[in-house]
Amino acid sequence: RERYPKAPDDSDAVYRSVIRAKALDTLRGLLPAATTSNVGLFGTGQAFEALLLRMFAHPLEEVRACAQQMLTELRHVIPAFLARLDQPNRGGRW
Repeated sequence: RERYPKAPDDSDAVYRSVIRAKALDTLRGLLPAATTSNVGLFGTGQAFEALLLRMFAHPLEEVRACAQQMLTELRHVIPAFLARLDQPNRGGRW
């Protein structure tokens, strides 16, 4: 409270929110890289196909594993748009 005093016109809820945001911004660099987080993506079937092809060709195994997880979930939603990924001449080197 000494470093970031509350403005007279700020409510307690706003002040708490601001302090929480400042604390999280300060700690962001100290949190481990392995901290679990969620990421949301949206795009067209063609965009997902291109993204997955690049990810499957990536040298890091964790990127390829993430691509497989994405493909599994996308097949539930847009299976027809991902049919070309199963063709043998797709993927490999980018």
